[in-house]
Amino acid sequence: MRRVSAFAFLLVAFTFVIAPFASAHTTLLSSVPAVDAELTQAPTAVELEFGEDLIALGKGTKVAVIAPSGKDISIGEPTVIKTHVSQPLSVDSTPGVYSVKYRVVAADGHVLEDTFAFTVTSGQSATPAAAPIMKPTTPGSSEEELAEGSGEEESANRLLPFALIGVALVAIYGVVRRIRKKRSYKSARYE
Repeated sequence: MRRVSAFAFLLVAFTFVIAPFASAHTTLLSSVPAVDAELTQAPTAVELEFGEDLIALGKGTKVAVIAPSGKDISIGEPTVIKTHVSQPLSVDSTPGVYSVKYRVVAADGHVLEDTFAFTVTSGQSATPAAAPIMKPTTPGSSEEELAEGSGEEESANRLLPFALIGVALVAIYGVVRRIRKKRSYKSARYE
């Protein structure tokens, strides 16, 4: 009976260690322009809405909008307000497919990088947008910076699950060893 209860305890403990990693991370809920949208006018900004608050630290948030010519038309730095990211764009009237590459860090430390596209069907551009209300949160968003990766924080995020699993395995080993030690003590006592 003790063997079953020890196993049940270990199973429950392991579940609590692993559960946070199984939880859903943030996702892109919506964007303006929308994913795969066809526009008659080129936008003057890209707006992204995520499922949870974002961290606005260092090089955490990056948005690059690549025109059909291959040029990054992002102007300055993206702004972050809780779950919302806004990236101003230079006016580009080139019709064709525009690629939006973004990288954000959620409040849980999860790094989300993805790409989507929209199409401009005519050569007219919209009137320029007003300046952002907030201060920028990261340095410029060139294509090279977007491709850099997250460095130290991404490495730490990748190692955390392995560290927690290691701690759980050491705890399991300790419990199993203690159970065996008690069993050998009882059998030695009754011999």
